Amino acid sequence: MSQGSFYFYFASKKELAKEVANYYSRIKISEISKAAEGRTWEDFIEKLMGDIIKRAKQKKSFGCPLAVLGMEIAFLEPDIADKYYESIKKVVGIFADVFKRSGIAEEKAVLIADHVLAIYEGYLLFYRISKNIDELEKLRRDLKAITASLPL
Repeated sequence: MSQGSFYFYFASKKELAKEVANYYSRIKISEISKAAEGRTWEDFIEKLMGDIIKRAKQKKSFGCPLAVLGMEIAFLEPDIADKYYESIKKVVGIFADVFKRSGIAEEKAVLIADHVLAIYEGYLLFYRISKNIDELEKLRRDLKAITASLPL
């Protein structure tokens, strides 16, 4: 499909933006969910970050687009930004589920998951700006250290 026909496929730029939001939500939620399946926190982080770092080294990944795109569209198209917000909350839910599977009480798991999302997105933003793999390595280190610093 040529670039011109690509734009004619969607009724408007807004429809295209909605499809981009849906696409990235499906892809990212699927990647994170698969990494989480049956794993405790440390194993989950090893799998998730190992996959992210591998793709980054192959120049096939530049971070998580959910927060970046959601942030950019938030004031222009709030209903589209809501799709990104819903996706981000799903990521928090996955994090919380892994914490619960790791033996952390549900109420603590949800609070910690919110905190972890900020760390996760912050380092991904640093990586996106710098293209420095060390930022992803620091993310892996800090996420793995989360459970070690918690009183269970």
